[in-house]
Amino acid sequence: MNSGEDPVDHDMSWITGRDEEITVATATTTPSALPALKVFAPSAMSGTLGTLVRGLSSVEIDSFNVTLTINKPLTTTAIRNGHTLEQAILATRAAANAAGFIDDQSTPTPSANMVLVQGGTLPLGSELAGQPVATFRIGKYEVTWDEWQAVRTWAVANGYSDLAGVGQGAGGNHPVQNVSWYDVLKWCNAKSQKEGLMPVYHTAGAIYKTGQTTPTINPVSNGYRLPSEAEWEWAARGGVSSQGYTYSGSNDHNAVAWHGGNSSDGTKDVGTKAPNELEIHDMSGNVWEWCWDIGSSSVRIFRGGSYRVHSDYGRVAVRAEHRFPQPEIRDSNNGFRVVRYTGE
Repeated sequence: MNSGEDPVDHDMSWITGRDEEITVATATTTPSALPALKVFAPSAMSGTLGTLVRGLSSVEIDSFNVTLTINKPLTTTAIRNGHTLEQAILATRAAANAAGFIDDQSTPTPSANMVLVQGGTLPLGSELAGQPVATFRIGKYEVTWDEWQAVRTWAVANGYSDLAGVGQGAGGNHPVQNVSWYDVLKWCNAKSQKEGLMPVYHTAGAIYKTGQTTPTINPVSNGYRLPSEAEWEWAARGGVSSQGYTYSGSNDHNAVAWHGGNSSDGTKDVGTKAPNELEIHDMSGNVWEWCWDIGSSSVRIFRGGSYRVHSDYGRVAVRAEHRFPQPEIRDSNNGFRVVRYTGE
């Protein structure tokens, strides 16, 4: 409980809907004099599910446990440690929406230029063949130097001191370069916080802001993160719309990729080559893109090739394991794009 505050009963074990469809454990700290925010059931279900109480200021809570079991084999448990009540509620609402409930219009919407990728299974011909991929959203473009700088400025002013001066770009609309795997995770958390979303990455129960350590993932966070390697390849192949191209969107590398044969002088503006079947650009070439996955000997995986290497590295099936870098490496070859979870 916060110092000097008296507990106020806001019925934090609210939502009932129909027989324990959603149950929420009592929070250890309850704020006072806060407005209510409603979540509504789909038309097929009668009545409202309940009332979400949120903070207008940073009211800290020690824990906030959410369990959803909703008329299907779905049970999601999310534990929020050290977050504001507002952040916990936003993430709870996102999880409820993912399970098929309809929220009010104040739920944060995905940033512009995010593409919905329907789930599926990686095909034969992939080294990851047979791996299932759930539906998610992915950036239409690689994160640009301008976008990196805008979030970085906010981040450094809000506790992400490691990001000061980090990154490089050949132009505002070129992909950001010289960012490590650790840098990128922190930047994703900062972007999430800046937009009022729940950060994905945590260490010791706190939002990952500094240091070089492998964080844990909040699996139902609605914030930004790196794609898994399977998600990355599924999107690069065009997902359920795939035409089976060698490169992301074409069998002609020059149509879709900036590589060592046509761009050895450096990166180019994102989105200037043709997109793939999902209207996603530059998944072959321009810069290697970090993925979440950890390889052998603690290296981190990146995919897609870059302006500095042979176009063969831009093939959607290629895993350049001999090139996978350590997570602290910053290189002009390396950039990234973001994804977000969705229950669609």
